[in-house]
Amino acid sequence: AAVHNTLLSMYASHPSNDESALLFYLETQSQAHEQNYDADFALRLCIQHKRVRSCVHIYSAMSQYASAVDLALKYDDVELAAIVADRPDSDAALRKKLWLKVAKKVIAQSTGIKAAIEFLKRCELLRIEDLIPFFPDFVVIDDFKEEICDALEEYSRHIDSLKREMDESARTATHVKSDIKALDQRYAIVEPGERCYICRLPLLSRQFFVFPCQHAFHSDCLGRRVVGQAG
Repeated sequence: AAVHNTLLSMYASHPSNDESALLFYLETQSQAHEQNYDADFALRLCIQHKRVRSCVHIYSAMSQYASAVDLALKYDDVELAAIVADRPDSDAALRKKLWLKVAKKVIAQSTGIKAAIEFLKRCELLRIEDLIPFFPDFVVIDDFKEEICDALEEYSRHIDSLKREMDESARTATHVKSDIKALDQRYAIVEPGERCYICRLPLLSRQFFVFPCQHAFHSDCLGRRVVGQAG
């Protein structure tokens, strides 16, 4: 670890503004699933020497995505922040939260609404209602006309889909009610000489079950057969 930390120190403190060598080393460590350096030490060192991309990489490797996005945005690297915001792909709530940070910065820096919205379309989780609070008060509704229409159409499709699901659920419930009602009127005729299909003894000698297919079984015979089949 001491050797790796020394190498990190040399990379980070190099007078050149180019941090590609440092970043390459950090990425190689991540790809190998092996961390031979002290992450806290590396982070302090990179912050001290303003190695922003390397800091962002270390934060991401530590799963501190919010800190990584905040740091990238602090140095106006919106593209890097967007890349990091997409990394927690298994956590939609966190990913949306990170993209909202990016959205606020993009909208604040953008000179045109269309360009900002086009950039933010990269995240399918963002909706126009999420973005409107970030725009200045003087922005007129006409600037969002197309996006609002698209959002309304999407909501309409979603409502139609929910309506179809509700109709299908209602039909299913009706069928279930009909089946339950029909059970009250279902019966089976057992002849006096009927025998159990398993032990072949008279069926009426003890408790039994009769199925719609007219197969009849003593309850204890049926229980043993079911347990045996399950084993």
